Amino acid sequence: MAYRKEKISHLIRDEAGKIVHENLDMSRLFYNRGSSIRESESGDISPIVTVMRAIVSDDLNHVRIFISVFPSQFAEKVLEQINKNIYFLQQILNKKLKIHPVPKMFFVLDKTEERAAEVEKVIERAKKE
Repeated sequence: MAYRKEKISHLIRDEAGKIVHENLDMSRLFYNRGSSIRESESGDISPIVTVMRAIVSDDLNHVRIFISVFPSQFAEKVLEQINKNIYFLQQILNKKLKIHPVPKMFFVLDKTEERAAEVEKVIERAKKE
């Protein structure tokens, strides 16, 4: 069972990355001129969304999909946009996967990079002392 769970996790991670990339236009979110989000001078704001990992529940009914967003200041807005379209994304995943039941998706921000930076700061402070 553990092997199947791991295999499904990898499959969903890969498919979720493709689905988000191909079906959600993140750049459109940030081109709204009147928004509170500042655009660069060239107007080229398009956050990069990466699916880092997927963790499937033991009963294979749910999957938490961890995403990383660059630049990180757009992370909450991107997650909000993904969650607004979760039903649409789930339908696409259901059609692509040939397993039953297809786990229900939940997207979560991956905080690994931030935690790693904090640990590095602590290590640097310890070296200086």
